[in-house]
Amino acid sequence: MLNAPGSSAPEYLAYVASTSYSAGDIIVPGASGQCMYRAIVAGSTNSTLLNSSAFTTVAPCTNDTVKELFPSTLQWRGTNSGPQFIYQNTGAPGTSASSSFQWVASPATLTTTGTTSVNSPTLSVASGSPFNATQTGQAIAVSGAGKLGATLYTTILSVNSNTQITLATPALTAVTVVASVGATVAFTGHPDILSATVGDTNGIVWTNVGPSYPIASGNQLWHALGGISRDTAYGGYTSKYGIAISTNSYGSAPTYSKYTADQGSGAWAIEYDSVTNVYHLLNTLTGIWTDWSCSSGSGYACPRMATTVGTLLALSNPLNTGQSCPFYIHNLKLSSNGLYAMIVSQADVYPACTSLQNFLLWQTTTLTFDATKSLQFSFGGMNHWAIGANKMVAFNNSGWGYTAGVFLGVYNANNAHGDQGAGSGYAPPFSVYLNPLASQATPQTTPPGCYVTSGTTIKNPDCNLSESLDSHLSWVGDPGTDTYPVCGTSFNYATLGPAFNAWQNMETCYQTSPTYPTGYAPPAAYILPSTSVGNVWQFTHTFATGTSATFSTQFQISEYSQDANWLFWSSDWNCQNGSTTGVTPAVWTSGTFVDMLAIPAVPANPTSVCGLPWAANTTYVAGNMSNPIEGTAGAAAVDDVFQAIYVGGATGVTQPGPALPTSYFSTSVGPTISAPGNTICDSASGASMNPALPYSTSCPTGTVWQDIGPQNQRGDVFAVNLGNQH
Repeated sequence: MLNAPGSSAPEYLAYVASTSYSAGDIIVPGASGQCMYRAIVAGSTNSTLLNSSAFTTVAPCTNDTVKELFPSTLQWRGTNSGPQFIYQNTGAPGTSASSSFQWVASPATLTTTGTTSVNSPTLSVASGSPFNATQTGQAIAVSGAGKLGATLYTTILSVNSNTQITLATPALTAVTVVASVGATVAFTGHPDILSATVGDTNGIVWTNVGPSYPIASGNQLWHALGGISRDTAYGGYTSKYGIAISTNSYGSAPTYSKYTADQGSGAWAIEYDSVTNVYHLLNTLTGIWTDWSCSSGSGYACPRMATTVGTLLALSNPLNTGQSCPFYIHNLKLSSNGLYAMIVSQADVYPACTSLQNFLLWQTTTLTFDATKSLQFSFGGMNHWAIGANKMVAFNNSGWGYTAGVFLGVYNANNAHGDQGAGSGYAPPFSVYLNPLASQATPQTTPPGCYVTSGTTIKNPDCNLSESLDSHLSWVGDPGTDTYPVCGTSFNYATLGPAFNAWQNMETCYQTSPTYPTGYAPPAAYILPSTSVGNVWQFTHTFATGTSATFSTQFQISEYSQDANWLFWSSDWNCQNGSTTGVTPAVWTSGTFVDMLAIPAVPANPTSVCGLPWAANTTYVAGNMSNPIEGTAGAAAVDDVFQAIYVGGATGVTQPGPALPTSYFSTSVGPTISAPGNTICDSASGASMNPALPYSTSCPTGTVWQDIGPQNQRGDVFAVNLGNQH
């Protein structure tokens, strides 16, 4: 790796009055400034500059947002770093040039006659010869080739000839030459993440992996603590630790504002082995695995030197087309023996990679490094999962098909792909399987089979996991044998509540051993059993509304105790815990209607403003409260609480108003946004906002709801004793 010196223009610009700046432009404010800011909204400075006190100018730097004064539209955001970027050699080993070179090309137009086709990465020119090999990796903008004809921002993946290049991102809109005018292709002059230069020598390719982000007091830094091993190899203490980190505080065009070294923007996966005193570091942008060991001294904080272990094909060439597939990390979880790390991708950098799964198993032992086997995509996608010592369990079909009846797939951690990382892979064995019934009319048996949806009819239990269950699983109760049950809250990820499916909103544990088919070893032939297999234990209902604005309470997140005796979960106990304010709602008499009842509540004496999700085709009672949700994406999809103030008939078949997620109930997404005091006619015969009095005329066969403000029910933690059910 190499620090590119900030003095190598044009990586940052002078902060000057009456000057235009583009998104991505970099300044270092203050006469002796140390902190790098990038423009997140383009514009021009005013004739009088902001006082330097508006910016953080000395370390530790921050990620604050600074807006120029009106009438300027220009906005800056800090990067928590100085004006330096880290570059990693993604090319061949070699000796660097004897003199310095320019890291980032100066802004310049290469051609105005570029042509592209939809979904093609190839860009050609109708005239001139603007391209040469030294441009490979540079950040460019291609006018008209982006979504709906917007500008496409990408990098030059390769230079095929003086008249043709391959783009790192395929064109989303075709551009053709009309009257000698086509796409304008221009260097942006920005050190975007993954932009590169081949300006050195002997095959060296320096690739930008983000700012040189010093981790110091006062700096914001996202990290996902990935767990610890459950051994005593380090003098009687745990020996291995996992973590994912983001230092990506600059990002790339066109939306620089979203890169704030936060979750979903990072690329560093780390496992620290305290026995060998080595940090294993994987960069999910370049695919390069590096080991960092002491260059002198001892201890975890010793001065360190890097040794490249190798480049992993799951990142550098997973499609076998030469297309790399870098991604940003959602989280990392370490196995209980510390030998494996599950890495979850949150976002692909390149659209060509969206066909890949976003779950990967990293085998962190250097001595067994294999470019194909050491990092493998799981065969099937997963909703939620848990990792043990040498296995991983996934709550879903795991590639068997949504209606196949497989509830719990059990992956071998050293072969998550099922074909040692190569080929198309094979589905994993499983431990809980309900044999699908032949028809909706087939009688249940014990152990039961399960139904699949037939039209609008859903019977219990439902085999189709694409429309029913999910669970935030935990396996920490397993002592390292990979045989104890996994436990957690089983919930319905389409509706949250109230429950309508077997096991839904229940604290449940699922068998993990034995697995089926017996003797499964990919790529052996296998056939699903003719009878149901595997045990499921259910213990208690979660008693949660599914409408809390607190994520852990809304989804009833649970934790398994390490002695396998207890399961803890969060719940608002169906509105029975009291309010977050400590105040019970009273009937409105004056004011803004916020968290005030419109009429006396039914049931009487509620302790908070709270309700279950809205239900279709339901006849409520005047005084009932409901808390509609626009989806299951967390607090952002939770609306205000509404109280029924008139009931002339049942609710409609869908939430009233435009199609979801923009119902009349919505308090965050237009075209209509409800606010306390608003009323809604909810009727199968027609819906409206703020129906006129009398409601018996304006909403005669429906329900009229009044917005009474945001829910404020309190969540608490509850526990159930599992009886050591292992």
